[in-house]
Amino acid sequence: MILSLYQRFISKREVSETVSKKLKSQVRKYSLHYLLILPGMLAVLIFSYLPMFGVIIAFKNYSPYSGVKGIFTSQWVGFRNFTQFFKSYYFGNLLGNTLSMSLKLIVIGFPLSIVLALMINEVRNSMLKRTIQTISYMPHFLSAIVMAGLFRAFFASEGLVTTALRNLNIGDFFFLGSSRLFVNTVIAVQIWQGLGWGTIIYLAAISGISPELYEAAIIDGASKMQQIRYITVPSIMSTIVLMLILRVGSILGGASRDLLLLLYSPAVYDRADTIATYVYRVGLMQNKYSFTAAVGLFESVVSMALIMTTNWIANKLDQPGLW
Repeated sequence: MILSLYQRFISKREVSETVSKKLKSQVRKYSLHYLLILPGMLAVLIFSYLPMFGVIIAFKNYSPYSGVKGIFTSQWVGFRNFTQFFKSYYFGNLLGNTLSMSLKLIVIGFPLSIVLALMINEVRNSMLKRTIQTISYMPHFLSAIVMAGLFRAFFASEGLVTTALRNLNIGDFFFLGSSRLFVNTVIAVQIWQGLGWGTIIYLAAISGISPELYEAAIIDGASKMQQIRYITVPSIMSTIVLMLILRVGSILGGASRDLLLLLYSPAVYDRADTIATYVYRVGLMQNKYSFTAAVGLFESVVSMALIMTTNWIANKLDQPGLW
């Protein structure tokens, strides 16, 4: 018995030494590569992992104005901040608004990016193709301030679109004061802003498809639509599933927080107030840092659960997921 345990210990030690030697040799061989990724790893560590320690304020009664008490010395309150949010009057409305906006963005915006990528791929003139790509993803680089300014210029009470509709006797629409019009217009603007940018990954996936598949399809007499249906779409399905998993994971993010904060008002809170805007407004305006940390942690946990569930469903359907 003792001899057997000793032999196992020796074998494990030998394996550990072998792995250690291989690891050291790999580090020496690819030392420059590791140096190149070192700044990125440090940035992720400093700005993504170290701040996670601050999550504990969700379980404490923390205030930056509580004298000498810091994050670690503040009073523990357990799940009080979470229950306060779940039992609050705003919880149902915030969750409903967030899910409504996110589902509209996914159901409408997600397929449109795929359709646009398929359409751009069929353009044979390279100059025209690059021009369409550039024009389509330029709005992505506009900041929220610029987008808010454009929104007001077009949809304010004296904006271009509002004035045109009034002059055509179609109706006098108040986009910034009507909850339904405001939310739908913000969603449409956000889809337009991210439409072209979302096509980049799909176009990259399409470029990796073997031309021989299309040549064989042409010989068999397949039309353009048949080539898209039976070759292009199945070939990029893994990319589509991967992007869908990531989009579902951000479902509690709702529409653009910055754009909503710059445009909305108490008149449209009933439809436009989301979890993200509520966290920002309550956290900074009312200094309820522990409460908003609990809300943010709830959003992160649900997003992680959605990603894992969607990934599990994708694996069950024989589609490659994130892992």
